[in-house]
Order: sequence, then structure tokens, then C-alpha cells
Amino acid sequence: MRNKTCVVCETGFQGGARARYCASCRIEREKERNREHRLRKKRGTGRRLGSTDNCENCSAVYVIASGTQRYCRPCAPEVAAKIQRRQLREHAEKNRASINEILRTRRRTPLRQCSLCKKEFEHYGNKSLCSDECVAKARKIHWARSNAKRSRKNRDIELPLPPRKIIDWSQVDFSRPVKEIAKELGVRYGTVWINRKKRQGE
Repeated sequence: MRNKTCVVCETGFQGGARARYCASCRIEREKERNREHRLRKKRGTGRRLGSTDNCENCSAVYVIASGTQRYCRPCAPEVAAKIQRRQLREHAEKNRASINEILRTRRRTPLRQCSLCKKEFEHYGNKSLCSDECVAKARKIHWARSNAKRSRKNRDIELPLPPRKIIDWSQVDFSRPVKEIAKELGVRYGTVWINRKKRQGE
């Protein structure tokens, strides 16, 4: 539903993409259309179902299947697509400012905190480290721990560990999509899914 303006009384109303009249004007329009139909029927100028008429697009003869039919079957989808494209262009031109703002909001990249140095950075995908320097440091920490464990020596060595991310799951709005929550918090999809199950079981 969209905010529309009635073409007759210029009052605002909620309607679909092709809505042109508000509720009161739509009733009057129905009455006017019924009066015109009765007048055509009285004069004998109305179109009967099953009779023939000429297509407004290609002038071919077609059998009338409904009272509002104006085109033959081959032309109808093509004309409907043209009308839809024209209406979409008009809507885009009329609401360009609001549409651009929505697109800019979608393109904004949220900030994430680096898991090593705690610096905020713009993330793409599942990156958890802000720079190549932090990646190199994290790699050194990983290999130092792996080598100490593999050689079974220097077990008492204190190696710097990346800080663990602590999330207060009671403050998370689980009514939102799991993928959106995981992207915002910088955690895996499964982590959010498990914690949501735990919250629902409480």
C-alpha cells in the first residue's frame, strides 16, 4: 500500500500502485460507470460478450471475452508491460528523493569491532580483523599456540589470546531475521540460532 492522492478531490488515501480514487470518489465513479453502461445498452451501442471488435494496438479482430477488453490476446501482455513500465517510471520520478534515501541506507556498511585490537572498521562479509597487521598478528598467535601444543614443550608459556567477544543475548531482539542479527553482531548464523532457541525455551 502507498500514499496516493485522489485525482478528483485531491485528498490523500492508502492504495495500490494503480489506485486513482479515494473511497468516496470511487463509489461515485462506479455510479457514473453504471449509468454510462445502462445508456449504451439502451442505445444499442454496447459490446456484447462473444461479439467481435478491433484491437486498439494492432487493429486485428478479436472475440470479446470481457467488458473491459481492449486488445487481442497476443497484444495484451505486451501492452500491459508497457503500461507497467510507464507507471514505474512515473512513480520513480515522483518519489526520487525517498527512493534514493532508501538505497543509500541499504548501501551503508555497518561498523564492526576488530576481534584483536578492538578498533571499529567497515566490514564486508565475515571479516573479524580490521587490517593486514591484525591478520598477521593473529596468524603468529595461532602458529605459536599450535607449535607449543605440537612439541609439548613450554606448556606454561603465556601467549596473548584474542579477546573473547561477550554478547548480552537478553538484549538482542530475536524477532528480527537471524541472518541480520548475525551480520550486526559479527557472529556465526548458528550461534544466533542456538541462543534464540535457548531464549524461546526459557
